[in-house]
Amino acid sequence: MRHLLSVCLLFLVPGLVRAQLPEFDLVQERNISGKSRVIYVNALWCKPCMDKFPAIADSFSKRPDIEFIVWWDRSHYSDKLHERLAQRYDTTAFRFMPQRYYGSSGFISVNPTKKVMKALRKELNEKWQASFSDDDIWIGKLYIQTQAGMSITKTYKSETMVAEANALLGGSRTAAR
Repeated sequence: MRHLLSVCLLFLVPGLVRAQLPEFDLVQERNISGKSRVIYVNALWCKPCMDKFPAIADSFSKRPDIEFIVWWDRSHYSDKLHERLAQRYDTTAFRFMPQRYYGSSGFISVNPTKKVMKALRKELNEKWQASFSDDDIWIGKLYIQTQAGMSITKTYKSETMVAEANALLGGSRTAAR
């Protein structure tokens, strides 16, 4: 029984055997670099997100005019995975979603829930004077922060997502609907 409890805790409690990344708070974090930010919200359990991650990272990670951040869901992010990703990517751009987007009364929830993402939407709308819908705020999207404000890509396909993000970075501010 003790062994079973230990195994359960390893999968339910972030941080016990998982790689540790700094947290990034999309709402509260101030952009002091002056660069536009491209933030990719990613999760290991999201196969389409992982499939398009290489194209997105290759498109934005080496641009000197962009601060590229990969905002990881905490679930299943391990030291072993981090080492594999570090062989190809600059992992200094990797951040965890803040712990406040997880949790319940009792055990820590592994994935952010729709209710939590609705709270994030409300906070983003208030801070950025935006009108994002619940469908805009989710895993697998690019969040673009420029001096003009915050935008979120509408599409999920990597090729069109990169093109849409580049258009948003070019100065056109289009709030996602």
